[in-house]
Amino acid sequence: ASMGAQHTGRNALDRARERAGKFLGQLPNESQVTLMVTRDDLAGGTPRALIEKARPAEVRSRLTTLSVAYGPNRLDEVFRLAGRNLERMSGRKLVVFVTDLQRRDWIEEEGRREGLYRALAALQGAEEEADRPPVTVLDVGQGDPPNVVVSEFTIRDGREAFAGELVGLGATLVNFGPDEVQGTLTLFRATGDAGPWEKKEALDVLVPATRGIGSPQAHEVAFHEMLPPDSEGPMRFRVAFQASTGASDRLRVDSDRNLALIVRPPVRFLPVRSVTSALDLLRDTEGLPVIELGEPIYPEALATRELNRVDIIVLADPEMDSFDEAMRAKLERFVRGGGGLLAYLGENALPDRVNALFYRERGQGLFPMLLQDAQMHMDEEHPVTIDLSRPGTNEHPLFLEIEPLLFPSPDYFGYRLVVEDTPDAAVVARYSDGAPAVLEHQLGRGSVVIVTTTPDERAFSANGTLLPAALFFNAAHYLVAQDPGERNVLIGESLRVPLLSNARNVIVMPPEAAGGRIEEPVESTDKPFVFNGTSFPGFYRFAVRGIAASGAAALPVEDIHVAAVNLDATEGDLRRARPELL
Repeated sequence: ASMGAQHTGRNALDRARERAGKFLGQLPNESQVTLMVTRDDLAGGTPRALIEKARPAEVRSRLTTLSVAYGPNRLDEVFRLAGRNLERMSGRKLVVFVTDLQRRDWIEEEGRREGLYRALAALQGAEEEADRPPVTVLDVGQGDPPNVVVSEFTIRDGREAFAGELVGLGATLVNFGPDEVQGTLTLFRATGDAGPWEKKEALDVLVPATRGIGSPQAHEVAFHEMLPPDSEGPMRFRVAFQASTGASDRLRVDSDRNLALIVRPPVRFLPVRSVTSALDLLRDTEGLPVIELGEPIYPEALATRELNRVDIIVLADPEMDSFDEAMRAKLERFVRGGGGLLAYLGENALPDRVNALFYRERGQGLFPMLLQDAQMHMDEEHPVTIDLSRPGTNEHPLFLEIEPLLFPSPDYFGYRLVVEDTPDAAVVARYSDGAPAVLEHQLGRGSVVIVTTTPDERAFSANGTLLPAALFFNAAHYLVAQDPGERNVLIGESLRVPLLSNARNVIVMPPEAAGGRIEEPVESTDKPFVFNGTSFPGFYRFAVRGIAASGAAALPVEDIHVAAVNLDATEGDLRRARPELL
């Protein structure tokens, strides 16, 4: 992508065509020339020979067809491919690189530098020592061009986006030039998978000069957008940086960045309880529009309850004697399929019963820990609290924005003990005496959060604290959260699209620059559809098509997904390798 950097109205690729053309014009007409590109995005992003053993004039005509590629180079692969081509040629040989000498390609990071140098040495050693082919570099770069990169654009704090609610977005800008750059960062939004772009906000920014991606001098910008109440489904955002008049920003393609989100309806909870008061302290969240707390049921009703419209099941310290193997299997299928389970374990969590049903084969079941034989630990003389300042706890999404001064941990007079060898990675928070208070567990596509006390006043004194409700609210976000990386990737990375159970084919509509739409048949719906053709930045639209029912009642159905593909931000580091070092 760095070959698209502009200087005095021309980019590095324009200069490369000119230099290569002049070089070809100096060769004898009978010469054999192989023209290679270091990356061909349309052919999977690998280096490729465009034309082999051709006359110089024929190769010169092919130079006009070259275009900028967007993914990173792997020069060790380039050297090896060049070596294989040399072996198929006879006579005097010469290797010519026409390059802007971007430092990140030529001076690799330490871990890959040895492999790069070995590949280059092998290229020169392709012939006998006395007849080693010279390697020549035609430098078409221009100093260290100033460039501002939008290096990140994400939904802030990993929150989900809810229709009718405020969403926080964050953009990061990095300036690789020697001087600070003044400019404007503009936020655009498009509702749906194909709706028009709407300009939402423009902010004046001053981006300090910095030495690289990840530097503490990177400039952070926050946006807050109220989403329309009827905006459930795909939503697209884009930020664009425009340098002020007189400021220099040589590469435009990395000044924009895309973000694809799924705007979801309220989180639907199904509470399973033991006593009527088991959910009293969670009722504070019922007025929040992102939570839909369903009518509580007793454990016996879970066996026949349909779960297709449930996001999270809450076990509010239900009586475990009521659970059987069939109910355990139903819960496990629900979580493995992508559902969330929030389990409060109090005095009804009988250890033998819980461990037999939910631990299963060394923690491969719903719970990652074993309960101890002891009943609720009661000590009103020496209550404990949750240690909110513990490293890891204060950064975890379950305790997001929970400040000890604003949300003090209540006094806990009772909690369920778990065995001491519980994996530490599973423990999110501990009580002040060191015992696990909140644990988490990933199972299939879903998640489990376990709180080792009850969600009512039997286990603690609330003292006006909002911590139980705040933890419940954060769990509503955390347990339905989808990894934004599933629909926001870098050029060259794969996109995975979930399939309908009756899917027949997938229509892929890439950005206009990537060419026309692609239709792929669905061979199996057991796994997601994988698309490997992310060769251009922009939005990719997927229409999963199938047939509902069969026979005369058969109806076509369609499921739309939108994904964003962005340039690797490090491509915007236009600093160059020193020719004398090469």
